Amino acid sequence: MAFGLVFGENEIMMIPFPFLIKAKYFVLILIVVTVAFAIGDRVGVAYLAHLGGLLFGYLYVKFSPARGMSGKFSFSEWWYGLNNSYYRWKRRRAARKFEVYMRAHDRKVEFDEHGNYIPPEDGPRKGNGGSKSGWVN
Repeated sequence: MAFGLVFGENEIMMIPFPFLIKAKYFVLILIVVTVAFAIGDRVGVAYLAHLGGLLFGYLYVKFSPARGMSGKFSFSEWWYGLNNSYYRWKRRRAARKFEVYMRAHDRKVEFDEHGNYIPPEDGPRKGNGGSKSGWVN
């Protein structure tokens, strides 16, 4: 149901049959067949379970936030933000330590506020597309 609502215009190939059908029509056929079997003489639990899954898919698509569930369950966002902050701090700290080390060896290196190396301007330019460093990505 969720696939049919979100990607209704996508086409699905029916494997045993060589034709394409849009996802919204496939879901509609699935609903009709499942309801027909659920109402039939031998009501099975499987058909009712499929109807429950279709209902849950519909409710999930209709009532979930537009940006996903991160608005309600944002622990992972908080955790990865904290993790990234820690690694940014480690990078800046390593850059400061390296600057001190290089000053002790009479060499001047510079890093920006994010801990990225700033190559010197006075050296001969390398033919690498205007990049300051010798590395080409």
